[in-house]
Amino acid sequence: MKLHEDGKRVEAENLLREKELKAETLKLATLARELKIESDQSSLNSTSNPTDSFRKSEMLDGMRKAEAIEKLAHGVRERMESPAVN
Repeated sequence: MKLHEDGKRVEAENLLREKELKAETLKLATLARELKIESDQSSLNSTSNPTDSFRKSEMLDGMRKAEAIEKLAHGVRERMESPAVN
């Protein structure tokens, strides 16, 4: 009976891990898509000559988003490389 309970627990933990990884991967893709859109818009806006403070603000926002993407990607990679519960 103990082995059966342990098996169910392991299966539940692995399903939760998979669900969390899928959610984090989706968030990663969403952030990357948003950064791409903002970058494209920033390129278009640079030709219309917005103020320097506005451009700096956009750049800082983009850098923060890029850092968040990097952090999340690193965490997803580490979790994917770590073994599932057995």
